Amino acid sequence: MKLFLLVTFCASVSWGAQYKLSTSNKMGFSKVTTFEESKGHYIFEGKDLGTKLPPKVKAAWNAMKVAPAPKPAANCWSGTFAFTVTDGKKSLKRKGCSEGRQFGEMIGNMETVFAYAAQVKR
Repeated sequence: MKLFLLVTFCASVSWGAQYKLSTSNKMGFSKVTTFEESKGHYIFEGKDLGTKLPPKVKAAWNAMKVAPAPKPAANCWSGTFAFTVTDGKKSLKRKGCSEGRQFGEMIGNMETVFAYAAQVKR
């Protein structure tokens, strides 16, 4: 039983989820934003934000982990996105049009985390 608890604890601490948002517009410009939770640390664009986040930033972080609803990308005026979640060996990819309320809220949440990451000195 002790071995089971030790293995479970180590597995939960060592594995983290990685999120990647790749956006591109009609002009061909693309941007990839990555963020992950690894070993209890929050990492945004390769910068360690620590183990605790302020409440407003934590709420934005949790909201960013939910992918926008997929929309057909055939007639997108603004461009497309691909949201990839990798958790251990599982991977989930969602593609769609980069417009709409959900996509805008996700970008707003990323701006909140980005502003906080700019303040962190690590």
